[in-house]
Amino acid sequence: SIGYTEVPANIPNQKISYAGSEFSNNKSFFNFSFLYIQPNSDNLKYATFVSGTQPYYQSWHYLAINPDYHPAFELGFNYAIPQTFYSTAINWIHLNSNDSSSKQASTSIALTTVEFVGPPYEMSPPVFGIKRVDSNVNFNFDSVLLNVSKLVEFDSHLQIRFFGGLDIVKVNQTLRTTFGNYAGCPETPYSYPLPPDSSFSFKTENISKYLGAGPDLGLSVR
Repeated sequence: SIGYTEVPANIPNQKISYAGSEFSNNKSFFNFSFLYIQPNSDNLKYATFVSGTQPYYQSWHYLAINPDYHPAFELGFNYAIPQTFYSTAINWIHLNSNDSSSKQASTSIALTTVEFVGPPYEMSPPVFGIKRVDSNVNFNFDSVLLNVSKLVEFDSHLQIRFFGGLDIVKVNQTLRTTFGNYAGCPETPYSYPLPPDSSFSFKTENISKYLGAGPDLGLSVR
């Protein structure tokens, strides 16, 4: 901004201009950041792997996806209200990621050395012949922050910005799993024999969704 001051009357009509004002540190700006984020969850178990002599000497292992780091971004805009210490801002963080995992069991169907995979909720004898599982998880995350802030300057070396607003978060998690490669199952005391079936497969899908909002309060010091 540009201002002026009048000098004594012995120099009539002379004006001296100066640049800047007490609000000059409250500025509008855009910001963009490249992020590298690792999503995670406690419900990424997609199958159970079983090995050993059936039915009494079994080793059970849960199979779970371990997400890696993925690129994401943060985009924002801060608008300084002219001639005030106040500003408004909007900020958006976005992540869309995919991770996968698989397990191939031995194709042997001998009960003394059998290996198989199955969904955690169904581990009866008919699944002894399932030898392959593939799983994928998709994370879709969005966070939108809306706030108002006030800049307080204590001296030329200390600035504090107080802010408050609303943080809106949306998370979608989709876990898709495919079981297949059915090698058959021998007769057991608990089931009839089943022949191999190369076309056999089935899929499961688990979807978790969250949408919420809450207050965002804080300060930043420079």
